[in-house]
Amino acid sequence: MKNLFFILSFICAMNVSALQAQEMKKGMSLFNTGLGLVPGWGINTGYDYGLVDTWGPGIFTIGGYVGYGSWRKSYKTKPANTHPVEYRVNVFAFAPRVTYRYAVNSSFEVYGAMMVGAIAYSYSKFYDNKNDNFFAIALGCRYSFRSNFAVFAETGNCETSYLNGGISYSF
Repeated sequence: MKNLFFILSFICAMNVSALQAQEMKKGMSLFNTGLGLVPGWGINTGYDYGLVDTWGPGIFTIGGYVGYGSWRKSYKTKPANTHPVEYRVNVFAFAPRVTYRYAVNSSFEVYGAMMVGAIAYSYSKFYDNKNDNFFAIALGCRYSFRSNFAVFAETGNCETSYLNGGISYSF
């Protein structure tokens, strides 16, 4: 029922305000926040600033990314008749981010992003916590409803979550 309500709300919002959208421009700021899925659940936020629009048909932005993910893992011990062992993994990541955005039209854009940053793993059992560096590539799209409000979907953000979606606010 919740999914049906969300889909109907999304369709109504697209029809009402799609003509008022605006694409990302040099000097604009964009704030994203969203939820992630796979391998567990996650929450992420990011900021982009329109920097260079003279190197081709799109725009390059710079900004940052912060994300948190959590999931449960399990494995079976030997002999096979014992119960599986379960533990929780928590991941926190932050990184600077460079994004290339291409506006398909005034309401819809596709983008690719690269990040190099720090990541921290925390385990509930068996393993020592660890810190590491990461490199990630993300691909996504953003649909604008109004000049400052949009929804986004992307895949590929480090290990906090591999599928992300949420809202964007530009100013």
